[in-house]
Amino acid sequence: MGTKIPKNAIDLFSGVKIVREKSTLKSISVLCKEAKELGELKEVWGKFVGEGQVILFASPRGVGKSLLLMQLCISISYGSENFLGEKIGRFGNTLYINLEMGENIIKRRVHKIFANCPFEKQNNYEAHIRTTRHSLDEDVTEIIEFIMRVKPILIVIDNLRMSFLNFDFNSGANVSDFMKKIIYLRDITKSAIILVDHFKKYTSNSLIDEDSFSGSGVKLDLSDGAFFFLKSNQATNLRLLKRGKSREFEESDNVKLIEFNIETLWFSLKEESVNEADHLGLKKLSDKLELLDKAKELKEAGKTLDEIAAILGKGKTTIHRWLSN
Repeated sequence: MGTKIPKNAIDLFSGVKIVREKSTLKSISVLCKEAKELGELKEVWGKFVGEGQVILFASPRGVGKSLLLMQLCISISYGSENFLGEKIGRFGNTLYINLEMGENIIKRRVHKIFANCPFEKQNNYEAHIRTTRHSLDEDVTEIIEFIMRVKPILIVIDNLRMSFLNFDFNSGANVSDFMKKIIYLRDITKSAIILVDHFKKYTSNSLIDEDSFSGSGVKLDLSDGAFFFLKSNQATNLRLLKRGKSREFEESDNVKLIEFNIETLWFSLKEESVNEADHLGLKKLSDKLELLDKAKELKEAGKTLDEIAAILGKGKTTIHRWLSN
């Protein structure tokens, strides 16, 4: 069967031309009627990833985010009923675009996790991994041809900064341009897309929220949701999994405790809900009210907004908002 690449898709990613989305003007009654035809948004991976969503995923280096996402792809493509306590709502082909690790590293990891798969694998679909040292714009023709042929329900791009090497991801304008390309890719493929990102520096031992993302905040504004993965300070094999903002699903402050098995390289759910502060060395600052009181105390002591933000592990804008209310 032939592969039809949407007109202007290549130009969009090469930067030659930006495709303008067609504007619409509809009455609310028409929009409501069309919404009924759409139905409820289907979950791909619980409330973490919905069908056709663009999701940001941030984690400090060395936590195991690549392993986590490979396991998610395997779970979706080979028939696991759930992953880390979240229901797999749709099964299908998946595509993991690896822009960071060498192929030999990928081979060894995949071989080990596939051999130790904790569920009985089905063979209806395939998880695919594309390893490249090129930017997405250099490989866009092959990538889109493959996507249109295989139709993955989930695409992982690991990682954001390596995807377009000529972009300054601290620039709001550059990030806005990048996110438009990703949203366009989502629109033409109908795939959910996870963008792998990093944390800001100096955010260890800090309560995690959207301020923890590195670079411009525009990418968070234009995404449909976010989740985080970080180490617990209680044991070297423990991790925390936390969901952030969501446009379609109810937001949650719940934090899962995840256990890493060094022998199988698989992550598993240890506890459904834990106190994040207990695992990050912040037992005295376990909720927002306590953080707010501490921020006021530091301000009265003559600390600047920058100093308060650094001490509490929050963004300067968040501290300013708290102290202005």
